[in-house]
Amino acid sequence: MVKLNKKSKRVSCAHRYSIAKKVRGHNKKMRKEARKHPELKKKKSKDIKIPKLAPFKSELLQQAE
Repeated sequence: MVKLNKKSKRVSCAHRYSIAKKVRGHNKKMRKEARKHPELKKKKSKDIKIPKLAPFKSELLQQAE
């Protein structure tokens, strides 16, 4: 079999700029939606991290609950 050459990734400037423009528009729309509906944003729960060698580790964990 003959080895196929890799396709060039060259793109005309007009096409590249139009893609960048569409991406900017999409990101702007997503930011606007996020501002309109803050309740849709999921909050990350913070996990309490206590080293194993910490004195009174069990007491600290009980206080956190």
